[in-house]
Order: sequence, then C-alpha cells, then structure tokens
Amino acid sequence: MCFQCFVLSAQDYSRKQIDSLLQKGTRDFRLGGEYDEIIEWNIRLVEISEKRNYPEGEVQAYINIASALRIIGKYDKSIDFLNIAKSKVKKLRNPLLKGKVHSEYAQIYNGMGLYGLALKNNSTALTYAKKIASSPQKRNYLAYIYGCRSVYLRNINLPDSSLVYLHKSAKLRFKPINLSNLANHYLRQMEKRDLDSAFYYLKSACSIVENGKATIYEKAVVNRTLGSYYFEKKDYQTAITYYNKVLELTKDLKVSTTRTNTYESLIRVYDILEDRQMELLYRQKHKVFTDSIDRLKNKAINASLDLLMEQKERENISSHKRLYGLASLITSVLIAVLGILFYRNRKKHRLIIKRERENLWLKKKMDKAFDEVVELAKRNDPAFAGKFQEVYPEFSEGLLKMKPALTPSEFVLCAYIWLNFSSKEIATYTFVTHKTVQVKKYRLRKKLGIPTNVDLYHFFKTFNEES
Repeated sequence: MCFQCFVLSAQDYSRKQIDSLLQKGTRDFRLGGEYDEIIEWNIRLVEISEKRNYPEGEVQAYINIASALRIIGKYDKSIDFLNIAKSKVKKLRNPLLKGKVHSEYAQIYNGMGLYGLALKNNSTALTYAKKIASSPQKRNYLAYIYGCRSVYLRNINLPDSSLVYLHKSAKLRFKPINLSNLANHYLRQMEKRDLDSAFYYLKSACSIVENGKATIYEKAVVNRTLGSYYFEKKDYQTAITYYNKVLELTKDLKVSTTRTNTYESLIRVYDILEDRQMELLYRQKHKVFTDSIDRLKNKAINASLDLLMEQKERENISSHKRLYGLASLITSVLIAVLGILFYRNRKKHRLIIKRERENLWLKKKMDKAFDEVVELAKRNDPAFAGKFQEVYPEFSEGLLKMKPALTPSEFVLCAYIWLNFSSKEIATYTFVTHKTVQVKKYRLRKKLGIPTNVDLYHFFKTFNEES
C-alpha cells in the first residue's frame, strides 16, 4: 500500500470504503512500524472525509493519528489530535467512537504514569461500549478495554483485580495475545510466580499459532512470552532460542517494542551467562535498532506538526469570517467595554502589585525552606524525610500514590535524587560506599519501572511537574 494510491477526487470513495481504508491502511502500516505513514495516510483520510461530509471518518482518522503519536511517546501532540476528535465526536450519536476517544486518552495517561486518569477514562470508555448494539465489534472492543484495564490495575499494584480483567478479556477474545498476557501475569508475580499456570496458557496460545490462525505479531508475542517462561526456569539456552525466533519474526518491522524488549532480554541472558562477546553484540544491535526508531519517530512528528498547523490555519480562517460578520456589533460594544476596562485596570494594577509582593515573600520563604532541607540531607538527619514531605508535598504524595510499597529508605533516596545530589554526594552524606548507592539506584529503577536510558533526576523532576 502507498500514499499515492489515493485518487485525488474524494467522490470516488463511499463511507464504507473510507472505513475500510481507515482500518486496513492503518493496521498494515502499524504492523510495519511505519508511524510516519500512518499519520500521512490518516491526514489524507481526514481531507476525504471532510469533502464527503463524513464526520465519523474524520474522528476515526484523528484517533488513529493520536494513537500513532502515543506509541512513539509524543503524548503532548497525541493529546492535541485527540482533543480535535473529542470536539467533533460530541456532535455524533456514536458510542463506539466516543468510547474509542476515551480509550485513547486512557492509553496516553497510562504512558505518562497518570494511572488514576487512565482508569477514569477507561471506565468512561466502558460505559460507552456497553451502549453498543450486540455484535462481534462490541465483543472485540470490550475485550480491548478489559485488557487495558488489567494493565492499569497492575500498574497501581492491584494484581488480583488485574487478573480478573485479563480473564474477562480472554473470555471475549480467545486469541494468542490475550493468552500470552495471562501467562505473563503469572510470570510477573515477584513473590509467588506460578510457572505451571503460565505454561497452561502458553500451551493454549501455541495451539492457536500451530493451527495457522495467528498473525506474525501474535506469533512474536507468544515466542517472546515462551522466552520469558524459560528464562524464569533458568533454562537460558531454550530462552535464547525463543528470543531469536522473535527477532526473525519481527525482522521486517521498522518499529517494534517487542523487538526492542527482546534485544534487552538477550543482553540480560548473556550477562547472566557471562558471555561478554554476545552481550556486546546484542547491545550494538539494540542501539542500531533504537537509533532507527528515533529517526522514524522524528519523521512522524514532522508529519503531525504539518497537520496541526493546517488545522489551526483553517480555524483562523473560519474565525476571521465570523469576526467580519460581527464587526459592527463588536464596534458598538467596544466603547462600553473600554470604559469598564479603564476602571477595572486601575483595580487590577493594585492587585498585581499586591500579588508581586506576596510572590516575593513566598519565594524567600521557599528558598529558606530549600536550604533547610538540603542542610538536613547533608547531615543525614532523621528529620530530613518529614521536612522534605512538608516542603514538597505534591512530589511526595504523587510518588507514594504511584508506588505505595516504597520503603522509607527508598523514599529518602528519591528525595536525594530530586534535590540533584550525585551518587558520590549521597554516599558521603549517608555513610555508605559509592557502589552501594549505585546498587540502590538500580533497584529503585526496577521497582518504579524506569528505563535505564532515562535519567533518574530528570524523571523525578518531570514527574513532579506532571503531578
């Protein structure tokens, strides 16, 4: 499929054909990891849907663009397009599309670590889904919502609730990915891994794959889960075999989280086996692949920015037309408004001066509080944690809400990092070795699910801004 395949005249496409292009074209490009093509494809479909007066097509195209941007990590741009879809879908009586908008919001917020908002939007999507008339489409969409909800619940450390929704999803859609998700649930349980249950669901997934009823992506997911299963059994050679099958299956995909994660798994296996040559080989392959992903992401971002600018230009033109028609009315009102504004401006000026004085006082107070917190940290004072929470409540509450299971010592380490102390400084102030601090940071990354390529200080500062 190619972008040039479109005929210029939108009249050549019926609504049913547009729906087919929205679904099949987007799916094919996604399987190939061509997110820049997804965006360009759907930009064209927005134009065609507009000319055909088909708002449902416009909404679905905007959702597709938002989804592509979310997958490559551009959450701000993704929200911009989803807001357009949300404004347009309000005028429609289409519970499926309304649900899809909220499903995508949920996925974005989950990617940003805002799990409460993710669950809230997921619940709204579920409400709309239940209004859809009974059909295979409804079953598949409900299965998707339940599957997503299980992920969000796991992220807030509710594994039992997560498992309930995994089963609901698999019951509605008995597919290899749903079964692999169930197997992964039992493999992820840190304290009570259940390898027998994991293998039970993997056998069911494998039987579907062996019957030739699975896509390449589904085969890759099943083989990756098999690799994880044998890794937990410490059968590293078998794990390597399955991981290599994943790489073979995904070799033609330009962007694949499954492929990236598999490289990381192979690096971990060869590290355990102390095979430094193979570990280095897969580190190099991982870097080459992630670099290529970054280049594709940049292309996708450029395409989305072009559409956003075009959308704003249209809004400006429309706005100018409306303003021209209302010019006489605005002129007559303007004189009255100016008189009121003159009076209010004097009052506002006094208020601004008052607020500036208050802000100056508050800044001096915060600077003093910061110095006190830093001094307590340097002395390794037991009062440090309490004072830090008092001065920076938003960060502290947000962190503990995100990971309630943090120990007091882990929270203190997070606070030191947030204050931008280096590992050597933390070691000096807490009377431990530099290596001990590095080990603690590594364990903290694993517990909070922070990738190794993300700077901890930057993560906490960004987290604080979002919370």
